Amino acid sequence: MTANGPLMYHVRPLYDFTSNIVLPTCMYKMNNLHDSKFSESSQEVSSKSLDLAELEKSQLKIIQKLEDLKEKVLKLKQEFGVASENNLGKFQDIVVKANPKSPPLSIWILYNLFAQSTPTRLVTYKHSSLKVIPEDIKQLQNSSSSNSCNLSLTIIWRDGDKDHEMMIDPIHQGMIEGEVNIVRYLSRLLSLTDESDPVLSTQIDNWLELVHSSVIHGNNKDRQGALKSLNSHLGKAAFLVGDSHTIADIVMWSALIQTKLHQSLPANVTKWFKSLLNIDIFKRNRDIGTYAGHSM
Repeated sequence: MTANGPLMYHVRPLYDFTSNIVLPTCMYKMNNLHDSKFSESSQEVSSKSLDLAELEKSQLKIIQKLEDLKEKVLKLKQEFGVASENNLGKFQDIVVKANPKSPPLSIWILYNLFAQSTPTRLVTYKHSSLKVIPEDIKQLQNSSSSNSCNLSLTIIWRDGDKDHEMMIDPIHQGMIEGEVNIVRYLSRLLSLTDESDPVLSTQIDNWLELVHSSVIHGNNKDRQGALKSLNSHLGKAAFLVGDSHTIADIVMWSALIQTKLHQSLPANVTKWFKSLLNIDIFKRNRDIGTYAGHSM
């Protein structure tokens, strides 16, 4: 039988699989995964699944009990009128750049309020853009007696017509502008407002919006309209919201002084304005009373 074609030459194998390969000993050894017997029986898998289900069920019961307990505590606090304690969790350093032409007096009142439950300090500085601090501003308290405080309020007086500014995120340059918004932030930071009562929160926000748009940034017509609404409300109530002072009263009081409206107020507003000066957190700052033109 003849071949189909000429024979090809022979080539020696490139690899000799019969030779003994010496593996290096410098590396760690690893067992062959394919030789491991790790498969579990269906009974074992089912047993473990049941254990996990029981654990999850138990955890959900505990969470539900905690939620029920939290709800009961909140109801008891409301029933007995227990105020929530300020729990900052960590040191808070709050810096506000303020315009001395319209000083945010509400921050001084809040300082007195915070100091009742939290070690707090308040310090003021003059920015290089401001040549001289007005004499009436110098009357405002500068309290830096507590070094080991949980809350530090720093007011930097600076020149310009800008609204007050508070930096809350230096990295992303997060800024809160305006006294009303700054007080909103501080009150929520320290739980001054009962957020669980939507009606109360809405009423406070309505007054704060009136202060910002009609009193601080309004024209003469807006301000007179705000005073008329304020006088009408205070003819039937002692405070703006509820049976005691809130941040709405504090900010409104501050705004009336900034805009010089406190020098000529309607009868009901005058009565309310003077009544605030008899409250402890206002009385502690005689310098604010002096600034406002009232003896305390």
